[in-house]
Amino acid sequence: MNFGGFTFNSDEYLQHSGLAMGSPLSPVAACLYMEWLEKHHYQNIMGLDVLWVRYVDDILVVAPQTMDLKERLTNLT
Repeated sequence: MNFGGFTFNSDEYLQHSGLAMGSPLSPVAACLYMEWLEKHHYQNIMGLDVLWVRYVDDILVVAPQTMDLKERLTNLT
């Protein structure tokens, strides 16, 4: 996404990439990206037998007791 330049302390800056803080589009784009990441990446690592629920920046994971959860969570990074 491209955003224009901005001024801070009389210095002009240009943001090359990423989401601009304070832009109304930023939370929507961040949420869409997280949904894509969870569906295409995290689900492959965690498996289909795990319940993964996210609300903003909180995540609830419900997994079977027999699963090596520490190993799977390490693979998410």
